[in-house]
Amino acid sequence: MKKRMISFVTLAAVVLSSISFVSANGTISSEPISEEEMVAIQEQSNNEYNRIYQENSMGRSASYPSDYAGGYLDENGELVVLTTDDSEETQKQLKNMAGNQDLQVRKAEYSYEYLQSLADKITDYMNSDTANSIIKNSLGTWGVYDDKNCIIATIKDLDTTKIDLFKSEISDSGAIRFENQSGEIILDKSLGAGACIKDRVHADYSIGYRARRSVGGSYEYGFVTCGHGNAVGDPVYDGMIKIGQITAVKFGGNTDAAFVKITNSDYNITNSIARTNKTLVAGGYRTVSVGTTINKSGCVNGVGSGQVTSSSFRCSYQGSTFTDLIQSTYPRAGGDSGCIVYSNDSSPYIVGTHMGATVDGRSISVKANNIVNSLNAYSY
Repeated sequence: MKKRMISFVTLAAVVLSSISFVSANGTISSEPISEEEMVAIQEQSNNEYNRIYQENSMGRSASYPSDYAGGYLDENGELVVLTTDDSEETQKQLKNMAGNQDLQVRKAEYSYEYLQSLADKITDYMNSDTANSIIKNSLGTWGVYDDKNCIIATIKDLDTTKIDLFKSEISDSGAIRFENQSGEIILDKSLGAGACIKDRVHADYSIGYRARRSVGGSYEYGFVTCGHGNAVGDPVYDGMIKIGQITAVKFGGNTDAAFVKITNSDYNITNSIARTNKTLVAGGYRTVSVGTTINKSGCVNGVGSGQVTSSSFRCSYQGSTFTDLIQSTYPRAGGDSGCIVYSNDSSPYIVGTHMGATVDGRSISVKANNIVNSLNAYSY
């Protein structure tokens, strides 16, 4: 019988407007930046960002100095690094870490570690049994926004009473800004990506990426998708054909993901990106900074691209608290949950999988490294 090849994602073309290019050394060019040039610039910038932000198992950098205050890509795709100490010595250290002597270094008020500690404090409070019910029921999202050097917290029906209560109960730091939230976080339930799949009640949702999971000294082969709405033992379908079974789920903390073991020998999983000539880098993961263009391809909304607005985003959903997520502007729809989110590099890396959206329409995705650590499932 002929094997069915499942490919996962579709690369979205990035439409770039004609802009003047301002290099790190201040040189101005009237030539517009082409799509290919922007991809190359962002790829180099994120390589520099990753050298500074070398993630460990806790999702923190083991190498940035205590005065490091964040990093993001500017409108020209170049990395900007913030520091609370812009002395010549600190600038030299950051430039050496990034491997770029023309790196843009700018002074900021709050260190990255301080902002993360504030975000942790909010998370701990939301997970506490003694948290004030008004805050618990109204605080929707909070996260570090590198380009703004602050935490933005969204509160339902925001007013001065709730702000004052937040400040007295959690923190009155000037690093926290407040915005109104008009509804609930949306989790895009249903499966599908470059290829659509269905859950136990035959609702659509999205495939993430090919993976193998280490279990008892051997491997299960299959793919990663969303965790919400799924349970261990649930069947997974292609149309009406059962293709696999869910063997691991994590819903909470820094992960919303599930692993599907392929049980139908007629199906073979590939790393090819559907409807393009692109192929995912096997075992290749990308940590992205604020301002980076990322892409997604889902079962319902198809392909799309957008910019990262927070690389340390947190939210509360029906009593579950989620941390260390990515917020961005790519388009999405119900049914895109679990779909691949990938880099805009010439050879795409896995950034993570799609989770849902905020009430203002910004998309939420789970970081690939957190999925690896939670499910013990690796791209190959």
